[in-house]
Amino acid sequence: MRFKFIIFLLICFVSVRSQYLDKNYYLLDGLDSTKMNKNDLQLLRSEIKTYHSSRSDTARVQTLSRIAEGCYDEKVWVRYNKMMLDLAVRKQKTTQGQEKYVFRETEALGLNNIGYYFSNYTTNMDSALFYFEKGRVINEEIKSYGLLIVSYSNIANLYQNKGDFLKAIELYTKALSLEGQAKNKTGVLSAMNNMANIYMYLGDTTTSLLYLKRCFLIAKEYNDQNMKGHLLHNMGTLMAKKNVLTGMQSLKTALSIRRQIGDKKGMAHTLLMLSDLSLRLKNMSSANIYLKEAKEIVDELNNPNMNALYHRNIGEVNMLTGNSEEVIKNNLIAIEEFKKTENINDLTQTLSNVISYCEKHPELHKYQLEFMEQHYIYSKALNKNAAQRAASQSRYENELKINEAEQRVKDERAASEKRIQRNITIAIGVVLVLTLVFSFFIFKALKTNREKTKVIDKQKHLVEEKQKEIIDSINYSKRIQNSFIPSNSEFNDVFPQSFAIYKPKDIVSGDFYWILDTKDHPSLKQKIKAIAVADCTGHGVPGAMLSMLGASILNQSILESSVQNPADILNFLNSELKKNLRSKNNEIIRDGMDISCCLIQTDTLKMQFAGANNPCWILREGKITELKADKRAVTASLDEGSTLFNLKEFQLQKNDMLFLFTDGFADQFGGPRGKKFMYSRLEKLLITSAVMDPGAQKQFLLKDLEEWKGSLDQVDDVCLIGIRI
Repeated sequence: MRFKFIIFLLICFVSVRSQYLDKNYYLLDGLDSTKMNKNDLQLLRSEIKTYHSSRSDTARVQTLSRIAEGCYDEKVWVRYNKMMLDLAVRKQKTTQGQEKYVFRETEALGLNNIGYYFSNYTTNMDSALFYFEKGRVINEEIKSYGLLIVSYSNIANLYQNKGDFLKAIELYTKALSLEGQAKNKTGVLSAMNNMANIYMYLGDTTTSLLYLKRCFLIAKEYNDQNMKGHLLHNMGTLMAKKNVLTGMQSLKTALSIRRQIGDKKGMAHTLLMLSDLSLRLKNMSSANIYLKEAKEIVDELNNPNMNALYHRNIGEVNMLTGNSEEVIKNNLIAIEEFKKTENINDLTQTLSNVISYCEKHPELHKYQLEFMEQHYIYSKALNKNAAQRAASQSRYENELKINEAEQRVKDERAASEKRIQRNITIAIGVVLVLTLVFSFFIFKALKTNREKTKVIDKQKHLVEEKQKEIIDSINYSKRIQNSFIPSNSEFNDVFPQSFAIYKPKDIVSGDFYWILDTKDHPSLKQKIKAIAVADCTGHGVPGAMLSMLGASILNQSILESSVQNPADILNFLNSELKKNLRSKNNEIIRDGMDISCCLIQTDTLKMQFAGANNPCWILREGKITELKADKRAVTASLDEGSTLFNLKEFQLQKNDMLFLFTDGFADQFGGPRGKKFMYSRLEKLLITSAVMDPGAQKQFLLKDLEEWKGSLDQVDDVCLIGIRI
């Protein structure tokens, strides 16, 4: 007996366990196959098989996107969408070209799906707008026009819900204007459908129906069953206002499609609408059939508004059959459910229906007063909503009139400009005739000018000779400046695991870097290594002259004046610049430099830092710590205050990387849209390349900078130092 009981328990366990899909295969835990939509389960089985057989991450992320887009159950698609988004973001860091484009486009899709979840399953519209906007920015950057249409449509839908119809129509129109550039027109469907909803709200049913029909043709072309069902439902609802039977025919077609694809929420919506129209025709039999089918779905969805509509219709059936007790019971449920969703329009209609019914049945007068009190309260709110709706419609019409008036002004201006253009064309014709007349005189003048050209050619030759002398002089200045800049061997001798990127904009540079190791100067007791990176005012020859003076003063600060820390070095540099660059005519001198300076104790690895506008970055374990600089420059100006620079300390560790730089790298224009490189991109680049040896890292950074710059000119001197501790 005990053995049979154990066998029974094992069978029960296995049967319960078997209803859950294998987590290792389906990637998610807790997927109950018995509770999943049949079409969702079929899609999932097909796509997961493709996922596991795929050898590339692009194929896998596209498979996850098909699951997220094709599933209806938010308990399923939201989780696969997160997996898709995480994979797309992660893989962008290590890919380039078309492969990276796929991951960027998928990231935009995932962000849009999150926004959709917030807008359709929560009340947090600010979060919905945030994610829609993030997706839109990416789609604009990568020129993914199909998804950009979806982004514009979703953002417009939020403005539509706020009552800003003109802004919504503007965004929908912008979305529809991209139709010709989009390969996939799925997003166009959403935009057209929502445009139809706006015109329906504003009372323009004719325009609304036109948009719905145009939208349906596109949905039919792409065989988008979900959208076809949605559009047929909306068209049926609109047409029923004029002809109930015509509207019901469209709704029945919508119901058939929604049954095929397993759209339970859509099925419930259409079934309830069909039951409502059947009740209008006093067709009890049809109403009961639709309500019976709707009940199971409504119970499963647990949607307050759907539940309310179902019980209200059941209440109307009871009104026709004369079952007073069920009338009150079902209408009470409907009233409470409408309150939960704040559906005041349907709530007041329900109260009005049940009050009329109570008036005809004396035994229900005890409920009538309570229903009348509630009707009074919610009617006031409904009137307020109606007033707001009328105000919205009036505001929209006024804004539309203003826009039409502005367009008329533009048209009149264009016509005026056309007349002016015609007059200009006539004037040009007259000028051409006069030109022919004067051509003879000009020809004679050319003969005289030839003599003058010979003189100009001589002068040009002299200018070219002078220019060559100047360039030769600047090239010699470069040799002098290079004597102040540490050579590669000197730099690697002080900092073995390091690299230096030094790219002047012109022949000579306003940027420079300086190093010093006290082991080369036995008279100094401190065991330190010093390094500074500076960006002098201007570039070219003026910047180069100032850079040589700066390097000389930095050497003087330690070797002659025994300055002990970076802050004192910058204070000393500040003071010496004022002395060396003082004006004899009391002119205000603005020359100076942005500089970052570090002293590193060779035995303890303790680092001291001071900076004038230029910071210091330390990379440790994939994260960058920034030592911020003082927000002022080292300057020769006597009219600026004498505030001392601040000293900061940091304990370095083995394998840390230290980065000092000027603004030339981050300020370089380039990329597909001609924008600045930016410090955020530089930071990611340094983190990505930190695993390389210094030489390879230098070449990697230079290659990325050149690719970013493309055919554009270098805008500033570039200096970037990287040191591995």
